[in-house]
Formats: sequence, structure tokens, C-alpha cells
Amino acid sequence: MEVGDYINQIGIFFEKSGLNLTQGRILGLLLISDPPQLNITQISEHLAISKSTASTSVSRLTEIGLLERAPVPSARGDFYAVSESLWTRTLDSKADASTVFIHIANTGLELLKEESLERKQRLLEIKLLFEFIESELPKLMAKYRAFRNGIKENGKIPEKYLLGS
Repeated sequence: MEVGDYINQIGIFFEKSGLNLTQGRILGLLLISDPPQLNITQISEHLAISKSTASTSVSRLTEIGLLERAPVPSARGDFYAVSESLWTRTLDSKADASTVFIHIANTGLELLKEESLERKQRLLEIKLLFEFIESELPKLMAKYRAFRNGIKENGKIPEKYLLGS
């Protein structure tokens, strides 16, 4: 896979998650860039977009916490990098969506309270799934954060997570 294809693939993923394609492409670029922090000019050149588009997109991504300002010693201007919490924030936002789906299911079930179980089945499936996610995801995320903190403390990534090993 080519770098541009990878960046576009990440862009499409985030577009499906509610961002626009350019914002997703910026995240894709910053996930693999070397150095990991870039300024607006570098982002616009890498992605062949205008500086104003890059600036607007970076501002939005910073505002919602997916990017953060990343100081670069001896460099002038603002540089940006992917927030360390990007993926956990993405999952947390999905957990917030669970509440909405549960509400939708409960409202529909109330509407169909006199109907057959068969007719309620689709709504019950939504309710069961998202109540399960809502109860289990916080525990899973706490477990992950403890795992990640352990890696940070000892400075070693377990071998099984390294590609090519």
C-alpha cells in the first residue's frame, strides 16, 4: 500500500465516523509522519490542499481533542500532532452513542408495548446490544488504561504487539 492510499483510507474511516474527509486525511498523515508533528504549511503541502482548508480542519480537530499543539524546539509557529488519547476518545464517543440507541429502543418498545414479542425483536436487539456495550465498555477501557500505563511506566512494549516479530 502506498502512503497516499493509507492516508486516504484513514480519511474515509473518519469520514464515516462524522468528520469530513480532509480532517480524516490530516489524522492519517499525522499518524505516520516523520516527525510526528507538522505545521499548517507542511500539512497543506503533503495533502495538496490549501492552507486555509488545512488551518480550518486542524482548528476543528484540535477543538474536539483529536489533535494537540506539539511544541518543536527551535521552530517558530504552531505544530500539531495526533492526541495521545485519540483512540480512547473515539471509543468513548461510541459509548456515548449507546445511550442514544438505548433511548431509541426504549421509546420504540414503549410505543409497541401491546404488540407481539416478534414485532419488538429488532428493538430488543438494539437494547440488549447497547446496554451490554454501555455496561462493559467502561470496564474494558479502565483495563486498557491500566495496561497502557504499565507499558509507559516500564518503557517496554510487549513483543507480541510489534510487527514482524
